[in-house]
Amino acid sequence: MHSGKVILITGGTGQMGTKAAGALLRRGCKVRVITRDSSSAKADAVRTMGADVVSGDLDDRESLHRAMTGVHGVFCVPPLVFRGASPEDASF
Repeated sequence: MHSGKVILITGGTGQMGTKAAGALLRRGCKVRVITRDSSSAKADAVRTMGADVVSGDLDDRESLHRAMTGVHGVFCVPPLVFRGASPEDASF
């Protein structure tokens, strides 16, 4: 599936995002991960796998625009809790 096209992963330093990044990288895809803390140990681990790690926040439109520049597709792992909401607000 090697194409040279970049796939952006939100939540790429979490469990699901890290596994998705690894699977895409093993298939030869270019992967960009957006994370709030690009200097964290989890971000370093994903970077070591071969992903491009950028700082950003899903609540910050400008950081999303920067992260999505040149991206072909997005694998979105949404946060469990959005700003202003609590787990109790979610209906499961």
